Amino acid sequence: MKLLFLLFGVSVIYANPLLLEYRERNVKFTSDIYKKLSTSMPDNLLVCPLSVEIVLAMVFTGAAGETARQLSVATNLPNQSDKVVDMFSKLIPQLESSDKYTFESANKIYVQNKFKVDEQYKNTVMNKFKSEIENIDFEKTTAAADMNQWVADKTHNKITDLISQKDLNEDSRLMIINAMYFKGQWLKGFKEDQTAKKPFYLNNTHYIETDMMSNKGLYKYEENAKLKAKFLELPYKGDDVTMVIALPDNPEDIKELENNIESVLQQKFDRSITVNIRIPKFQEGSSIKFKEILESLGATLPFQNGANFMNMISVEEQDPLKIAEIVQKTKIEVDEKGTVAAAATAVHMQTWRSGKIFPDIYFYADHPFIYYIKHKTAGVAFIGRYSTPKGAIQAGKYEAPVDPQIMRFSRIQKIIDARVE
Repeated sequence: MKLLFLLFGVSVIYANPLLLEYRERNVKFTSDIYKKLSTSMPDNLLVCPLSVEIVLAMVFTGAAGETARQLSVATNLPNQSDKVVDMFSKLIPQLESSDKYTFESANKIYVQNKFKVDEQYKNTVMNKFKSEIENIDFEKTTAAADMNQWVADKTHNKITDLISQKDLNEDSRLMIINAMYFKGQWLKGFKEDQTAKKPFYLNNTHYIETDMMSNKGLYKYEENAKLKAKFLELPYKGDDVTMVIALPDNPEDIKELENNIESVLQQKFDRSITVNIRIPKFQEGSSIKFKEILESLGATLPFQNGANFMNMISVEEQDPLKIAEIVQKTKIEVDEKGTVAAAATAVHMQTWRSGKIFPDIYFYADHPFIYYIKHKTAGVAFIGRYSTPKGAIQAGKYEAPVDPQIMRFSRIQKIIDARVE
């Protein structure tokens, strides 16, 4: 039995016809996997669709025939190997930091000693995907620790213990890894002395006290009556990366919003307006298996006997490969200064033997919402749902925020009406 593992994280790109096409495909793939995850993960979730596409593009490059076609369908990538390679060869160089933020991506392939990878495939992943290649003995007791250390180094110790030694054996042949890390400062930061415990409503009748950050300023803001939601864009320094928060009008309508996730991801911002904002300070992470998700999206053969990855291995190697499982670990930290996010994912392959407009607007993210981090031309890097802070659940009725000025006018009007009577 031969085994192939792949690990990956998240990324960014710039405008170009192929990259513009990629961004459109990224929205579709992100929507597809988010819909699947939202039904199986009822609380907080975080996934890195962009990195999944990158590593599966590397897998696709090694696939052939019906196996390649099904991977194309599931990932929403072109069913043309040359086009996929060209697309990602233009994407990969854009995954770099600026002087305003840190955005790091690194690829590496660990190959079992004496196992022969197809030379053309090796050249493609090295030159087009910028991957390092290193030989390893997967049966060595420190093999997992060595690879985990590489992942930890590349994610600044945010992702650890991704690979378990018990998953490595005499059949292990490759571990293809992509690790990603993002650290950005808010363009308009939050003052720590304004962070205070506030209710975060789980629904219309119960809440949990959690740290809420507050600010006021000009932000891109939209209200979408069709989606029954408000949208706020929070830019990071550098003007390339932003976080978008999609907040349903009603705390109990998060599922309805998730059912329209593709429209959520395509929300346009046409104006900047003064907004009083309040968002939670939080740290979250997820561990996700992609096999069932990809199978439900049409990629069944890559996980079965009969899978064809002939373009990945040398003709001298006799045992064919299939994907056994795909696992991703993610982490995000959101505070007054900005955001840190990281991810790594593993794809395990084996042989056939064995996923009314007021002067001020009040945007209080005090109930379940969707958030995503995107590059201005790359599309979605991270996407998540925040719905359950840590803490004790308390009873309390949700009330939408009201402009204090409007409340004051309302009290004055009641006094006037009383005097008239």
